[in-house]
Amino acid sequence: MLKKKEWNYSAAGIMDKTHIRFFAIKNIINMFKDANFEIVKIGNKIGASSSKKLLNKLFNNFLLDSIAEQYIVLAKK
Repeated sequence: MLKKKEWNYSAAGIMDKTHIRFFAIKNIINMFKDANFEIVKIGNKIGASSSKKLLNKLFNNFLLDSIAEQYIVLAKK
């Protein structure tokens, strides 16, 4: 799931739909789209070291789902 950059949940097991939820950016976008919301802006809170932040920047945000602690979404109906 990390390689595909998305978290998919199942009916049972470690990724049970009733457990605490984790979201990759792709999941967040789909969740808002499915609820008929338009995303205005997506921000994030990164709790990584400055070297990880630099690597992420060099790789054009490729590591973002690995280093983001939170995503902040502004959306409208």
